[in-house]
Amino acid sequence: MNKLIARFCVQPPAASAAAKWKGKGKDAGADAAARWVTLYIEEAHPEDEWRLPASRVEEELKANGDAPITTHADLQARLEAADLFVRRKDIQSAVYVDSMQNEVLDRYQAWPERLYVVMDGVVVYVGGIGPFHFDLGELEGWLERHTQATSGLN
Repeated sequence: MNKLIARFCVQPPAASAAAKWKGKGKDAGADAAARWVTLYIEEAHPEDEWRLPASRVEEELKANGDAPITTHADLQARLEAADLFVRRKDIQSAVYVDSMQNEVLDRYQAWPERLYVVMDGVVVYVGGIGPFHFDLGELEGWLERHTQATSGLN
């Protein structure tokens, strides 16, 4: 079975969720039980729209000489924001970026962040909407139970 664990998220994700996700997606080789990926959707709090006053993210951006992130005007801006997200959060999984038509966001109701498991092209697990219901422990428990239940089928 081809198993994909996807995290759909905006920048910045909840700090607790980002810390829990860190390290997921390191290359585990062909024997890995699943492939972990991150799908970057959009900026959660763009400077020109839903800005958080004096946020930790804003301070980090200034300290690193990065410009504040504004609402993505085009795909290039979204790609640059996703690249910044990967560098800031040390994301080690493969990262994909939603289209400017927000197809992933709309289809999977993933704002601001959500966990999914896709097996052989079928969504088999849908996590709660983050940041308050983003539960990596629940996902890991589901994976363990599912792996145990299907281990005798191979």
